[in-house]
Amino acid sequence: YLKPLDSACVAEIFASGLPTIVLEDVVEAGGLSSMMVSVALAADTPVSDFHVVALPDRFIEHGKVSDLYRLYGLDDESMLHRIQTLLGSK
Repeated sequence: YLKPLDSACVAEIFASGLPTIVLEDVVEAGGLSSMMVSVALAADTPVSDFHVVALPDRFIEHGKVSDLYRLYGLDDESMLHRIQTLLGSK
């Protein structure tokens, strides 16, 4: 469960200065990433190097989960490439 969200943990994550990637197999709106940003903004905590991978906010066709993950970049290979790209750009 996401609630209640640990505000101190969120602040610690953003204060670390490390790249943060939130992977959600739901739409971003109303998910963990949006709650994290809301908590940070309410506490005047700077948010930087924060990346979200989530489903688009639209109708998602039906199919095998593995196929849908690959289609939307949530599969292992896509995530590995995304992380390598992110870390390689530092």
